[in-house]
Amino acid sequence: MRWDYYQYVKEHPICDWGIWTAILYGGKDNMQSAEVIQKFVRKYLCDLTISQDSEHAVMEDGDRNIVEKWLEKNI
Repeated sequence: MRWDYYQYVKEHPICDWGIWTAILYGGKDNMQSAEVIQKFVRKYLCDLTISQDSEHAVMEDGDRNIVEKWLEKNI
């Protein structure tokens, strides 16, 4: 992340998300903790689906079916 973008984000925090959001989260995500995702979901009332065996990118073998089902449900 660039420093100027980081500064902008810190100076302009999200106060109202204002749009329905669905999140697909990999249970083996090594880039973002489940606690941070759960906090965001609670704060902004998002729909959360956790794919227990998926990693951050949700692009491993077997993930395609998970993503397709998630898209069908949420789009």
